[in-house]
Amino acid sequence: MALMMMRLDVGVVMLVYMMFTCGSFTVMKNNDKFVSAYTRIATTVSLSEETQQQNRRFLDRVLDARDTHSMITFLPEETEGKPVPLVVALHGFCLQPEIQEAVMLRLVPYVTNTKKAMFAMPNAPSMASGVGLPACRAWDATEATRPFWMLWNRKPEGDVPYVMAAIDKAVATAAQNNVIVDWSKIYVYGLANGAFMAHRLLCEKPGMFAAAASYTGSTDFALEDTCTKNLATSPTSLLQIHGTLDTVVPYGGTPWWPGSEESARLVAEWNQCNLESPLTTESRLNTNPFVSYAVTSTRYEGCASNNVVEEWRVHGMDHLPGIAGGGLVEVSRKAVDWLLDESAVSAST
Repeated sequence: MALMMMRLDVGVVMLVYMMFTCGSFTVMKNNDKFVSAYTRIATTVSLSEETQQQNRRFLDRVLDARDTHSMITFLPEETEGKPVPLVVALHGFCLQPEIQEAVMLRLVPYVTNTKKAMFAMPNAPSMASGVGLPACRAWDATEATRPFWMLWNRKPEGDVPYVMAAIDKAVATAAQNNVIVDWSKIYVYGLANGAFMAHRLLCEKPGMFAAAASYTGSTDFALEDTCTKNLATSPTSLLQIHGTLDTVVPYGGTPWWPGSEESARLVAEWNQCNLESPLTTESRLNTNPFVSYAVTSTRYEGCASNNVVEEWRVHGMDHLPGIAGGGLVEVSRKAVDWLLDESAVSAST
């Protein structure tokens, strides 16, 4: 059943890709207003020699001998020499940066021009050969997602070292183009498979990120000891977004991972937040002029460092919002707003 769900994910993603490349992508590509808002730089990320040696015995290294992988970065213009935030976007299952760029093209100028932040989209270094898709890139994330990987295709530290290398490369690329990244304002935003990766990073590298956002992902029961220890000393804010009708990553969870509500509560517990009286509010999420969802927000405050953990339960939303996922950009805008604005305000109070 899990295999069927992941392949369904790929099919939906390709449908979204076709819709955007045939429609708004062409329009936006030729719109000078948006093109001039940022500088696009295609680069590569190299794994450390130590990590390369660790991975050589795994199928992933046999089938794909490359030690470098692609990444697309977008730099804001007119920064006036001020340090800028960095948003690292981790793509979904088989949603490589080139596809993600087509889907997310309208999001890029919002991040770079409106929010004055750098946007980086690294390509996952792992191959999903464990589910019969050898050309598909995906993240070796939490133990919960590893049933989709054959035993010989798992790496000791997953793709955590690679994401760290990607951040270093993004910062260096910015510096080469006279853009300074604010190391205290690095954020990670994961989509689906990338959201599971974001949850792992939240726990294993909490001091690196000012906050994390997870769209249709989950934490992992196996991370409890690591999360409890690390978030106690480096509390990190989280935004958890999930649709109640998600047929790919079910809202209520599976035997392998907790549901969205439980994931938020676990992260809040690890952040030493007040679990007894979370704030609950109702609002609406308009993904386009024709589609609107009711949202129940559950917000945990009183955390160790005034950070927050918040869940958005999006009623009636499937794995991808709107018509064929056309609302993903608007959802992502809201997530970026929360990362750059809401979490920053909470941490400073």
